[in-house]
Amino acid sequence: MFKNLTPLDAVKDKGLKYKGLADFSFARSEVVCPIMFNEFVQAARYFPIVFPDGGTIIPQALLSVDKGGNNYVSAEGQWLGAYLPLHLRRYPFVLGQAKDSDKMLIMYDSKAPHFQHKDAELLFTIDGEDLKPTPVLQGIEKYLLHLNKDYTVTRNLFNELKQHDVLIKSTLNVKNKDDKAKNYSVKGFTIVDWNKVIKLDDAVLADWTRKGLIQLIHVHLLSVQGIRKSNKTE
Repeated sequence: MFKNLTPLDAVKDKGLKYKGLADFSFARSEVVCPIMFNEFVQAARYFPIVFPDGGTIIPQALLSVDKGGNNYVSAEGQWLGAYLPLHLRRYPFVLGQAKDSDKMLIMYDSKAPHFQHKDAELLFTIDGEDLKPTPVLQGIEKYLLHLNKDYTVTRNLFNELKQHDVLIKSTLNVKNKDDKAKNYSVKGFTIVDWNKVIKLDDAVLADWTRKGLIQLIHVHLLSVQGIRKSNKTE
């Protein structure tokens, strides 16, 4: 999604201009998208939500079951879905960590069309001898910081699924009504095994209920209920 990430620097980028665009061509090849805990319920109304098979356990919305690309982006770059995930709303900006430091930096995709628009606005303004962020950049920074906090909460919450071993590998079997030769399977993700959940200690279940994790598990399982799947992979 990010083709050429560059750290935003007040001196180097003092003349950089930005315009928010409703052009989602950047997401055309994205077949999955991270989903934060506070958008989980709303996103599950429109996308099957699954989990990665290994690594950091962040919920993922399936944007396509076809390797050809994102079903929710039109040829003209319009978003066709009823809900736009928070992860996609931040483009072309993302927070990164400075090398050898805990300081967070704003990064931007320098190839994004948002920086070439004729109505773009400056991200920095001159205040005396200093360069300071404009209200546009202040709003971007605020959004990125909120999203980063959401990511941390989401990672910690759903990592408990991995810790308690309630995730199982799953396969999505896609059938083509018109051409059986085009039937295929999508692998590489996991879902929650409810039979494993109900065997957990009462203390764990009570903790998950207080945290809202049990409710989110139900929402997750409902979101994948409508797709054909097998709970085993070769």
